[in-house]
Amino acid sequence: MYNTFIPPLVFPFIRAIRLTAGILILNSVALFADNDRQKIDSLEALLKITPGDTQRVKILNHLSSFHTISDYKKAIYYSEEALKLAKALNYSMGEAKALEMAGKGCTVGGSYDKAVDMIKMSLAIYVKLNNSNGIASCYNNLGIIYSNKGLYDKSLE
Repeated sequence: MYNTFIPPLVFPFIRAIRLTAGILILNSVALFADNDRQKIDSLEALLKITPGDTQRVKILNHLSSFHTISDYKKAIYYSEEALKLAKALNYSMGEAKALEMAGKGCTVGGSYDKAVDMIKMSLAIYVKLNNSNGIASCYNNLGIIYSNKGLYDKSLE
């Protein structure tokens, strides 16, 4: 058996390492938040000059994605706008993504039943499009929702 005694002189070094690690983590979180803000600003500027086409749907879906955690109401707003335009353009991929993003926003907002409905509609479109990434994402989102609702067996289906 080995000795687990740590000399008292080591404790200040351990504290310094923990403090440094904490500072690095906080700085990286701030950097990512700043980076997201720049991306959101750029996308909002693009949105102002982009006509009502599939590119606009993609921008709206990206904006929804960026806002999902920080402002789920804004995320839902952008996804609803994307959904309206995607339907008008008969753009199935944009419609599926908009429904998925709306479902994610509803999940963050705690509207689990509505989120399940949105994600299932998105899943149906992704299946028709044979989009395996979209299908996988929807199943992942459904698992998260069911887990949040405490339906652990259903989340594993």
